[in-house]
Amino acid sequence: MFPLYYVDRGIRLKYDEAFILLKRAQSFLLRSLLLSLIIGGLTVPLTSCGFVEKLQTANLLWKYTAPQKSIWSAEGAAETPQIQGDRIFYLGGYPWNNQIFLNCIDRATGKKVWSSDDEIKQFKLTDTQVFATARQDLFKREPGRATKVWVRAYDLPTGKLQWNRFVMAGIDGVKVVAVGEYVFCTSDNQLYALDKTNGKEAWVADSGVYPSIAPNLLITDKYIIAELQDRTIGFINRKTGKTEDKLVLNQIRADQARALIIDGDLLMVAGSDGTSTIVNISSQKLIGPVETEWISSKVHIEDSVAYFCNCNGKPAASQQISPQNDIFHFCALDLNTGKYLWKTRVDAVIKAKALILSDKVFVGTAGDGDNFLYTLDRKTGEVEKKVALENTLSGAILANGLIYVNAGSLLAIEPSTGKIVWQFKPQKFKMDSEPVFQNNVIYAVGQDSNLYAFNPVSEKKVATN
Repeated sequence: MFPLYYVDRGIRLKYDEAFILLKRAQSFLLRSLLLSLIIGGLTVPLTSCGFVEKLQTANLLWKYTAPQKSIWSAEGAAETPQIQGDRIFYLGGYPWNNQIFLNCIDRATGKKVWSSDDEIKQFKLTDTQVFATARQDLFKREPGRATKVWVRAYDLPTGKLQWNRFVMAGIDGVKVVAVGEYVFCTSDNQLYALDKTNGKEAWVADSGVYPSIAPNLLITDKYIIAELQDRTIGFINRKTGKTEDKLVLNQIRADQARALIIDGDLLMVAGSDGTSTIVNISSQKLIGPVETEWISSKVHIEDSVAYFCNCNGKPAASQQISPQNDIFHFCALDLNTGKYLWKTRVDAVIKAKALILSDKVFVGTAGDGDNFLYTLDRKTGEVEKKVALENTLSGAILANGLIYVNAGSLLAIEPSTGKIVWQFKPQKFKMDSEPVFQNNVIYAVGQDSNLYAFNPVSEKKVATN
C-alpha cells in the first residue's frame, strides 16, 4: 500500500513547503486526500482530490508524452493512431495554438523516433513515406481569400523532409485524400495527382469535385469515385484524371450534402435530405431513393447489409440535433433490396460505427446523460443488453475476447455479460479517439494528447484506475 501523508492542523507550514508535500502525496497516487493549510492564520482546505487515484500499471506497457510548446488551458488533440510496420504515427498537441505535430513512435518501446517541426493538419502513410498537409495559420484564414498551404512528403524512417509543395487554396485548404501510384489531393474544387518522388503535378482532373463536409470521394483499384460539381457521381481514371463515366441520381437541393460509402460493387449514396440511393457498380443497377432519414453515425457495411443510426429530424435545414425531440434508431438495411431488416429505437444519437461479432451488433450512444453500450441481435435487432457508461463512446474494437471502447475512460467489457472488467483513465483530462489493437497490444490516445500502449487484460481480471 502507498503511505498516507498528512499535515496536522496544529503545525504551521509555509505555502511552498505545503505545496511540495502535496506534490509528494500526488506522486504516490493517493485515492483521496484531506489537507488543511494554515497560512498566516488563514486556513485553506483542499479536499477530495479525486484524480489522485491508485494507478493500475499491470497492463500499461508504456506511455508517450506529447511535447508541449506552450501551457495548455484545455484538452489537446486526440485521434486514432495509425500503425506502419514497427512505428506508430499520430497527431498530438494543442489545437488552440495551432501546435499539432506529427509524432512517430517506436511501437515496442514507446520512445520518440521523430516529430515534425511543422504543424500538420492530416496525413497518409505508405511503407516508406508520410504525406501530410500543413496546419500553419489554419485559424487565421478568411472566407473567400486564398492563401498558401502545403503538401509535404517525409521519409518515414527518419522524418526528413523530402519535398514541400505550395498550393494556393481557400479556407478549406488542401487535403490528401489517398495515396496510390500518385498522391491524390483536393483543394478549391480541384482533384489532382502529385508525383510521390518530387511533388510535381502529374495531372489535374477534367471535372471539378463538389465541395462538401461529407466524405464524398472514394478510391477503388481503377477509379476515384467522386461527387462532381454538376452533382453527378463521376468515375475518374486514377492514372489519367479523365472522367470515364457518370451517374445521374435523384434531384437534390443546392445545399444538400451527400456521403459515399462503398463495399465491393455496392455504392451507397446517402443524402442529407433523408434519402439514399444504392448503386451496383458492375451491373449499373440503381435502388432507391430509400428513406434513410438523417444518418448520424458512420456506416458499417458487411455481407451487403448497411448498419447505421438515423434520426427523424431534418438537419439539412437546421444543422442541429435536438435530443429532446428527435427519435433515433439503429438500423440494418439490405443493400441488395433496399429494404430494412430491422430498426431498433435507441436512447440517444450514435456517431461511431458498429462492431459486428458473429450474431451480435455492439453500438454506443453519445447523448446528454444517455450513454449506453447496446448489444443487439444481428438478425432481429432486439436489444439483448444495455450497459450504462459515463461518457461519449468511440467506435468499439475486439481484443482477446473483450470489447474496448473509449468512454472517458478506456474500458474493457465482457461481450457475454456487459460487465466492465477493466478501465484506465489518465490523471489529466480523459481518454478519447478510437483504440487500435495490433500485435496483441492496444494503443489509444487521451485528451492529454499522450499515446498509451496496453497489454489486453484477461477476461477474469478486474482492475481499475
